[in-house]
Parts: sequence; C-alpha cells; structure tokens
Amino acid sequence: MGMRYAVRLDSNSTGRFTIHPSHAIELGIHGQEQVALRFGTKVEHVRLCTNDDVNPFDIWLSKDTCSFLRLPRFPAYELRWQEPELIIGPYMGILAATTHRQLYQRVRKLHSFVSKYKQIGGAVLVFSLEGVNRQHQTIRGFLYHPYQKRWVEGVYGYPSAMFSILEASMTKDWEKFTEIVNHLHQELGDRLFNFPVFDKWEMHSWLSKYPQIAKHLPMTILYQHPQQIYDALLRYNRVYIKPILGRLGMGVLKAEWENGGVRVKLRNRQRNRKFFLRNYEEFVTFFRDRLTVGQYIIQNAVRLTVRDGRIIDFRLILVKDQAGEWQNAGLFGRYGAKQSIVSNITAGGFAENGVKTLRKTLRLSNDEANDCLQSMTDLAIDAAKAMEDYGIHCGNLGLDLALDRSDKLWILEINNQNPDHYIALLAGDKATYHQARLYNMQYCKRLAGFPL
Repeated sequence: MGMRYAVRLDSNSTGRFTIHPSHAIELGIHGQEQVALRFGTKVEHVRLCTNDDVNPFDIWLSKDTCSFLRLPRFPAYELRWQEPELIIGPYMGILAATTHRQLYQRVRKLHSFVSKYKQIGGAVLVFSLEGVNRQHQTIRGFLYHPYQKRWVEGVYGYPSAMFSILEASMTKDWEKFTEIVNHLHQELGDRLFNFPVFDKWEMHSWLSKYPQIAKHLPMTILYQHPQQIYDALLRYNRVYIKPILGRLGMGVLKAEWENGGVRVKLRNRQRNRKFFLRNYEEFVTFFRDRLTVGQYIIQNAVRLTVRDGRIIDFRLILVKDQAGEWQNAGLFGRYGAKQSIVSNITAGGFAENGVKTLRKTLRLSNDEANDCLQSMTDLAIDAAKAMEDYGIHCGNLGLDLALDRSDKLWILEINNQNPDHYIALLAGDKATYHQARLYNMQYCKRLAGFPL
C-alpha cells in the first residue's frame, strides 16, 4: 500500500501541482519543472512545485486543474510516477446497472466492493449504462466517500480502469450494453476486464483446442436442428440443451429416453415442467417450436453425484490479485433442489464449503479432498489462461465444475458476465465473499496504474 494523500485546493495559482520535497524525491520527480498529471483518462500538463511548509500528507492542486481533471477531493489518493505521467489514483469504475434509477436503488448493496477500502484507496465509481455520456466523456454515478462511508452522487470523468457486474444478456438491454462497453473499451483498452462477454459455445469451441482441457469438457454441439438432439440421445441416452447466454439455470432442458419415448424436463420461471414426446414427429415439433437455431448448445449429461434427490456440483471462485496472478478465492459445493435438473441456488438449492462437500458427500479423505481441490484449481487456471489466449481479458470468473460417479473432473461452464460470489454468503462464508471482492478491486487498482 502506497502513501495516501489528501487533495487541497490552491486558489492562488493556475496549472500548478505542489508537494512536499521529500515525497517528490521518493516519487522520482524532484527537479522536474513540469509533469503530465493524469486522473482517469484526463491528462493536464502542470508546473511542479515543492514546498517544505506543505503537510507531507497533502498535495495542492490549482482550482483550474482540479476542474479540468474532474478530480473529486474527498478520496484518499496515491501517486505513481510513470514517466512522463504522474498518476493520481487509483480511479476505478464498476458498471452496475442499466438505468440511473436502478443504480440508485442498488448502490447501498455495492458496499462490499469498498468494505476493505483501506487496502484499496483512491476513487471508486459505480455507474449505469444510462449514466455514460460519450460526447462529453463523463459519467453520472456515485463515488465512494471513505471518511463519511457513503456514496456521493455526481458527474465524474472516465475512470482509469473498470469492470462490469451488469447481467445484460438475454435482456432488452443487451444491444445497449454491447454498444456502451465497446465504447469504454475503445477509451480504456486492456484496462477494462471481464470483456468481452463470452457465451457457452465460444467457451467450448476455444477450450476444445487444448487437449489437456478438452478431456474435461462434455460433448457439446451448437443447435441447428432437432435431429442433432435425437442423434445425441441415441448415443448418450441423456442430454442437456442450454441457451448459450443463459444464466442461473434459466431455459435449460434435459431430455432422456423413457418408456419408448423422450421425457423432457424444462426449467422455466423458477419451475420444473415435464413433457413426454411419444414419437419422432412430436419430438421435432417440440424442439423446433421452442429453440432458436444457433442460440442453444446440446451437451451429453454428465452423470453427477446425487444425494437425497439433489444433484451436486461445485462453484470455484477464480480471481486475479493486485499482482495479476490467479487465485482460487473459494470452492463451494452446490446441491440442487430435489428432483431439479439444475444445481443453481436460485432454483431452490443450497451451498456449503466445497472441501466439506468432498469429504462428507463424496466421502474423500482429507488428503484426497485437498488433492482434488488442487486439481480443480489447476484446471480452472489452465482454462482461464486459455480464454485469455482467445482474446478475453479475464479477472473475475466463476467456474462450474463437477465430479461424475467415476470421480472424473468436468468443466460444465465458465461465467465471466457477472460471477456474483454471493454463493459464499449462502454458504455462511462472509470472509471469502469480501476477500473475492477485495481481489476484484485490487486487480482493478493494478490496471489503473498501481500494481503491487
């Protein structure tokens, strides 16, 4: 953690930056007559002055410079000399809502991102799609006030780095989300992480190119015609059909042979529905009417462990830290609702510590459970690095993993749109939840120009 400074307003000058000489020496800027001062995406050339009478924990900025940079004075800032620029920051953004009204209703729930502010520092902005003004390159949103512990509404400049927690896929806002985030990516470049959003088919298509990962992937094809589902059933007896951009188990179908026909279970609107297709004609009509070509994948159903009618899989929280290294922030066992076709907590399931699940439910010894945890972590990191090779800037991922009844490890899904780590809270693990949030912010801090 670097030195933290308070910003003071210098009303008696223009274009001037003043700092205590000892800190100018420490930063490596002593003797510079002029520096390019950066805050977010704004840069202004200012005269550098040193003054022994200045409080060592203060920096003084001319009023015109503060105004040009749109620099709020209430955060606790760090300084970093990255020649030829002196960066004030970190300045980090979180896209958290579609409209400003939604953001206003949600902003207090975003406190988990700043609960460990002392380990982060700088300016933290939460904003909505609606709040982005591309013409003026400003954002209407809420900036965290670390001393008053509240969010301050205002119009601010673009941040230095950002990430999104907005779940826009499968909504009417997807096109707007793509447009705005593409614009922000043009402005910030690789300082925007978890972008672009990838779907299930992209994930499988790319990861299948890596032999050490491909063996952990279920058979997966992109839906074009009901005959593909029929052929997959002939080969595997049981298949899943999933929307490529779906989340939380929504829109998932499970098909399997039963009594000379095909039994289909559908998860929709928090309910499990069942259909029985007696012949091929009913089969084709059913899927043709419900599925959109190119928007679903067909997968063989991994035979998951079942306990008391609940299917069991795992969620692994994989995040980058301030050093840019991948960390397994936590593993959680997920138990689906009884007789449900999905394990999602929102569908009526529950969660617990993943190692506990390995020991208790899968009856592994302590050593076996720890070895399994390491194998899951290694596979998750390999998959994350492979997705980055594909061109996705990852930093916050949720991997759905499973062990089948032969103890083979599978990757079921990787979520980079908003892998909300709320599952940790549901498992009673507040520490892991807040640590994962801290990792998110520390990686964003790194991208904003303040590496470890």
